Amino acid sequence: MPATPRRHFSDLRRTYTGEDAPSAKAGVGRKTVGLVDFTDQQRRFRALLALSLFNFDSAGRQHPIVSVYNASTFLSYTMTVSPRFDLLVFVVPGAPENAVGRLLGSPTYPDTGVPGLRLFAAGKAAGRALGECFHLLHLPTGARAVVTASSTFETAHNADGPIDDRYPGPDMPLTDVERAAVDGVPPMTVEIETILAALVSYLNVRDPDRRWATGTWWWDPFHRPPRPGLARPFERFSQLWGTDKTWELSWNGYPYPEDLAACFTAPMIGLPQASFVQERGRAHIRLGSSSLTLVYGGTCPAAAQRHTQLMPARRNSRSNSK
Repeated sequence: MPATPRRHFSDLRRTYTGEDAPSAKAGVGRKTVGLVDFTDQQRRFRALLALSLFNFDSAGRQHPIVSVYNASTFLSYTMTVSPRFDLLVFVVPGAPENAVGRLLGSPTYPDTGVPGLRLFAAGKAAGRALGECFHLLHLPTGARAVVTASSTFETAHNADGPIDDRYPGPDMPLTDVERAAVDGVPPMTVEIETILAALVSYLNVRDPDRRWATGTWWWDPFHRPPRPGLARPFERFSQLWGTDKTWELSWNGYPYPEDLAACFTAPMIGLPQASFVQERGRAHIRLGSSSLTLVYGGTCPAAAQRHTQLMPARRNSRSNSK
């Protein structure tokens, strides 16, 4: 018998995401592979999550103009990303309990993690011990996410594991610093929210023909020769900010801008109606009248500052040696 459309989309999705069959099946839609199909709540949550993931420098600090917190170290974990219509799932087989701590804040340190993210249930992942699956709730949007050791895990309704008291639970309202962070996010058009949400959905996808990959913004799965503009690991940065329909993403690590362009415009998995435009020496991902400008390369602010601080010491050292 020929494959049903849903089975076809599931198999196609797996070639791009690396998901196993149950995970891919849970994510596909009736007529799409489902990577960029999401509820309004998930669109907003993923856009805000993008701000926490893609604003960092090599010193681990957030940028001064950015009100959200830096959760970029979450991307250093080996993971499979499974974006679903009303749920965002991160399968982290090695250390989900460590990875989830990069996203969640702490009552002791309220200005860490993703503002408003809460741990509301913990349960089992298939073949793992209790506590290998963490259900998260984002208070500002009501969206849900899961960090799990396996794609097969207990639902939040069935999870009965103890809640880790290191992290805030759903009964803890937004703190003052969290509210200030959320309120400090500039306005976004729906198109910009969609583009930023897609950046999160595309965190770890790769072309089956090995032409492009995103590599969780950490590495190149295909080990291609480094391209111009790629900074050394300890000199990398990323900044994502803007307002209304005009936003800008600046970075100097992985993935390459060509990879993002290919991903957003790829047949079947690309963002519908999105286009990649190069204009006056700048590259843009456009959706409707909104645009995300891509600026690749440059010097990490923290690395430049360290270099400036070292220069007098080096000059003094040379003077003293004369």
